[in-house]
Amino acid sequence: MHRILVPLDGSALAEASLPVARTLAGATGAGLLLLHVLEASPPGAVHGQRHLGSVPEARDYLEALARGLAPIPVEVHVHEEGIHDAGKSIGEHAEELQSDLVVIATHGIHRFGRIFKGNAAQRALSFGGVPVLTVPAGAGIDAMRWKNLIVTTDGRDGHRPPLAWLGALATSLRLDVELLLVVDTSASLTGDTKAIARSMPASMALALEAAVAESAVWLQGLAASGELEGLSVRTDILRGRPDSALARRQGSRSEDLIVLSTHGRIGFGSIWEGSMAARMLSRLKCAALLVRAE
Repeated sequence: MHRILVPLDGSALAEASLPVARTLAGATGAGLLLLHVLEASPPGAVHGQRHLGSVPEARDYLEALARGLAPIPVEVHVHEEGIHDAGKSIGEHAEELQSDLVVIATHGIHRFGRIFKGNAAQRALSFGGVPVLTVPAGAGIDAMRWKNLIVTTDGRDGHRPPLAWLGALATSLRLDVELLLVVDTSASLTGDTKAIARSMPASMALALEAAVAESAVWLQGLAASGELEGLSVRTDILRGRPDSALARRQGSRSEDLIVLSTHGRIGFGSIWEGSMAARMLSRLKCAALLVRAE
C-alpha cells in the first residue's frame, strides 16, 4: 500500500478516522494524504462543530494535523473549486491522486440527502473504485486491537471479493481471516421468493437447506485460494436477512474489521445492493471496509 486518503471537514467527528489511518499507515508503510474539498455553499457548522469554509483555513488546518502525525509521511491537498457532491469528489480524488485506500469517519446523514445520493462512503467507492474504510465516529475504534478480518460474500461467481488485496491487508495487520456468508430463512425472504415460500413452504425449506450446503462448498473454495496462503482462514454461515444477521452476530465487538463487497452501485440504480450495504453500515458499530467485487 502506497497512499491512504483521509477526507476531513474540520470537525472533531471527521477526525475519528485519523488514529485508524495512522495505524494502517504504520503497518503497511503507506503515507497519508489529508484532503479537504471545499463545498460550493459550505455550512458554518456540521453537527454543531466547525466546517472549513476557505482555502487558507483548510490548508492551515490540514498542515497542523500533518505535523501531529509525524513520523508518518503526510501530504495535504485542498480542492479549491466549490463542489456540490462531497462523496463523488472524494472518489475522484482517490483515483486521481493514486490512493490505495480511503479512510473516512461516518457521523450521520449527509446534508444533501442520503437516500437519493447514497452516503459519502458509497459514492466515493462508486466514483473512485478505491476501497473505502468507514470508521463510526464516537465508537472508539482502535485498529491496533483488531484481530479478525471478516469478509462477507453472497456466494455468486460475479460477486467475488478481491481476495489478493484483502489477503495482503490481513498480512500487514496480522489479522485472521473469516469468510462469512448469510443464507435466508423462510421468515427473512422478501418479494417474490416470500410469496413462493408461502405457497410451497416445504419446497422452499429444502431449497434453503440446499443453499446452505452449496454455500459451505463455495466458502471452502475461497478459503483454499492461493490468495490467502499463509493466513489463518475460517468460514461461517449465518441465517436470516444479511443486515440483521450480521448486526446480531457482531453486537458491540470491536476487534473485527468487516468487509462488505459490492458492485459500487448507488442511489436508485442500486436496487438490492446499495440499499443492503446502506442498511449494514447503519447497523454495524464496528469499522467496515467497502470494496469492489471482482
